[in-house]
Amino acid sequence: MCLACILLMLGTTIYRGGGCCSMCQWKERVDSVAREIERYLESHPYAADSLEGITTWWVSKQRIRYELEVVRAALEQLTHSGIVSSGMTDENDPVYRLNDKSH
Repeated sequence: MCLACILLMLGTTIYRGGGCCSMCQWKERVDSVAREIERYLESHPYAADSLEGITTWWVSKQRIRYELEVVRAALEQLTHSGIVSSGMTDENDPVYRLNDKSH
């Protein structure tokens, strides 16, 4: 983290920028993708691929898996608050819709 970002976090008036610097944002993105690749390799220890393959299959797959959990939690929250209701398909998979009682 750079000095400008530290000053921003501390709320000092010395730095009046609009947010984290681009170098810190870049490092955060690189660190995030590195963690995704590491998680993928932990699940698939014999995997090997090109840059394009890793981007398409490994990183995308990890993001989808993470987003699936985020969406699941969001749907549970919406269900508990009464905004969404859930039912089951013929295959016993949950299906969600706007709760009729919320209108």
